[in-house]
Amino acid sequence: MISSGLLRTIAIAVILVGGLALVVFLLPDRSRRGGVNDTANRPAFMRVDGTGSSAEELGQAMPHRLGNTPLTIPGVRRLLFVSAGEAGIGDESAVVGVSINGEDRAYLVAALSTVDGHVVNDIVQQCPVTVTYCDQRDCARVLTAHDSQEALAVGLGGWMDQRMLLLLGTKRIAQDATDLPFEDLPFEKTTWGRWKAAHPESKLYLGRSEVRRPGEPTPDDRPEE
Repeated sequence: MISSGLLRTIAIAVILVGGLALVVFLLPDRSRRGGVNDTANRPAFMRVDGTGSSAEELGQAMPHRLGNTPLTIPGVRRLLFVSAGEAGIGDESAVVGVSINGEDRAYLVAALSTVDGHVVNDIVQQCPVTVTYCDQRDCARVLTAHDSQEALAVGLGGWMDQRMLLLLGTKRIAQDATDLPFEDLPFEKTTWGRWKAAHPESKLYLGRSEVRRPGEPTPDDRPEE
């Protein structure tokens, strides 16, 4: 005859086994769904640890956390500039300086280091100036098109093997590629103090502006994608 103690032990074991089976059933089957390393099944915005991320969270992430990640982020067109006297930043702050057609402009590297700020499409004296900066490799490149008076349509295409990709229409091409359809514009990567001393009338780019450019379409005017 089975004792009551043994029956109690058997009952507890059955409950534990049943509970474990239920937990296993409810957990996602990563081997079937591809797991966190299955990039083909990732959503558009995904951290490298496999957890989802909103566009706002992605904008705060450091690029090296994104791994090999295709993105589609338009270049910045609304630019906030201040005069040298209004800058209010330390002289040791890094900038990318550009001089063109008698006008000097500096672009704050910190403003170029957010995911949605790596590509800036500016116009200086009716000449397009696109400043690109990858903080993974501390690499800047400035582009122009001498046959155009409109801002270039360059965006951020993501990262591949720690190289920043530029987005030209639907095509992604490495920032350091030799076959970009634009001309390179000379620039200087220096500190704000040194640039300001050499170019006291320079304007300083601090980041994205909420002020709409003249003639820029409103969201309601833009064609649906």
